[in-house]
Amino acid sequence: MRDDGTADGASSVLVVAPTPTIAAGTDAEAEGEPDDLRFDHARSLETARHVLASGTRDCVVVDGSLLTDDGSGFIDDVRALAPGCPVILLARGDGVLPDELVSKATTIVETSAGGENAFLLEKVRSTVRSTEPYDDGHQMYRALVETARDGLYRLDATGEFVYANESFAEMLGYERAELIGSHGSRPLVDGELERGQRVIQQVLADEDRESEILDMEMVTKAGDRIVVAVHFVVLTTDDGAYDGVMGVVRDVTERRERERELERKNERLDSFASMVSHDLRNPLNVATGRLELVRDAIDHADLEEIAVSLDRMDALIEDLLTLARAGKRVDDVEPVALASVAEACWRNVATPEATLAVESALTLRADPNRLKQLLENLVRNALEHGRRDAHVVVSDLDDGDGFYVADDGPGIPVEAREDVFDAGVSTNDGTGLGLAIVEDVVEAHGWSIVVTDSESGGARFEISGVAIGST
Repeated sequence: MRDDGTADGASSVLVVAPTPTIAAGTDAEAEGEPDDLRFDHARSLETARHVLASGTRDCVVVDGSLLTDDGSGFIDDVRALAPGCPVILLARGDGVLPDELVSKATTIVETSAGGENAFLLEKVRSTVRSTEPYDDGHQMYRALVETARDGLYRLDATGEFVYANESFAEMLGYERAELIGSHGSRPLVDGELERGQRVIQQVLADEDRESEILDMEMVTKAGDRIVVAVHFVVLTTDDGAYDGVMGVVRDVTERRERERELERKNERLDSFASMVSHDLRNPLNVATGRLELVRDAIDHADLEEIAVSLDRMDALIEDLLTLARAGKRVDDVEPVALASVAEACWRNVATPEATLAVESALTLRADPNRLKQLLENLVRNALEHGRRDAHVVVSDLDDGDGFYVADDGPGIPVEAREDVFDAGVSTNDGTGLGLAIVEDVVEAHGWSIVVTDSESGGARFEISGVAIGST
């Protein structure tokens, strides 16, 4: 037996109400007490204080009608007399409890005159299960949760809010008291509830998975749509039964709108670049064709210079088109063997005297075509700025976080490294767009790139933050 007279294994519940039977229905004598719960009744807050002082309780259920004058003080007394004891507030009818009480209570249950005994009993059970002892660490944790900038919430097994912090309520434009006890579908747009339920079922079916991250659309109290990133954990009881979810919510509406605007700009830029490329290539092709006819008839040194200029213009058009498309966000990635892509790129751009050493067994998740653009431009940069017999190395970073491309050329001065990825920057006859393309491909994948010195004094481009995948 415990010090409150309750048999071991049963949870002791103190019901504070004007009559022994709360309107919502917890009459132990009328319906019989369940084996896992034992009820005591107190008709007043003062009596409840004496009961709590006499022995341990696992839960306190309070009729909200008693908390008109001393509600906040009573809950503080419960915390002092029974540390760790959850407090369930019963809100009758359409009455809304003060936000100060809601913030201090563990959960709120809306009741009607008829009441549903089984529903309230299940609320008591789930609350007792989900509440841990309030030691100093727990108090600090609760304070962090209450003041967190991200929204935090808890749904019980029936899908109703049993907790919401202030940030979550403000995000949706509600008072916390309006959310507590309402169904989790309340702020969701049509179709999102079903999508969330499907994901929960998938998590429950996978024993190695307990959480998920979703972007979902919600509607604020004012009717505005927002996009939120929800990171939720599916909760289960000791016997594996579904026990609700607990989640962290962040408003990403502005980020999503920026992404959409960037996509629209990229589409316009792609369309513009394609149009310009087409309009420039037509006269360029005509000029190249006429030049070949003239070279067949006349042998003149200036004709070679014209041919070089036309080739340079063709390369510039190609690089401009590539640059316009390189910054697009990468959505579809797949496992790619770095070594095979590097060797394929080398065959496209290498000179006969140059050599390549691929020292990588890395398989990364990337868009193969965009990775090819990155490597080709880094290799071309090494050959254009180094010797004709340049030696290029493609290898893995020591920490396994990515890879690098290094050469034995003159290197890049420290003072020039900050601007080296700017479009148009070149120290020779190149287009000056190659490294800008490299940077755009890196950013589109969410990677990072830095320039440093290679072991031989040349340039070394390190790409990190790479997602590793298996073929």
